[in-house]
Amino acid sequence: MGSSLFSNEADSSKPDIGEGLQIIAEPGDVCFVHQKTAHRGGPNASPYVRYQIYFRLSHREHAKNVESMVVLEDLFLEFDGVQDLARGC
Repeated sequence: MGSSLFSNEADSSKPDIGEGLQIIAEPGDVCFVHQKTAHRGGPNASPYVRYQIYFRLSHREHAKNVESMVVLEDLFLEFDGVQDLARGC
């Protein structure tokens, strides 16, 4: 059944996004991910405290893009520098 935090992982109404990838980080490492990236926490078995900082960046046309809903169709619309990389080009 699992802990209450992860007790519904096998819920069939959730999309199958494939196998996960655990990120093994060292103190001082940084991970940058899109805010829509599927994720979950994991146990910290190290002797170090794990700190997390969240930064939310806003594109200068974000309000307009949200209002027109184009950001729902193209998650990387507002990330000019990573569009080609994100699309595998």
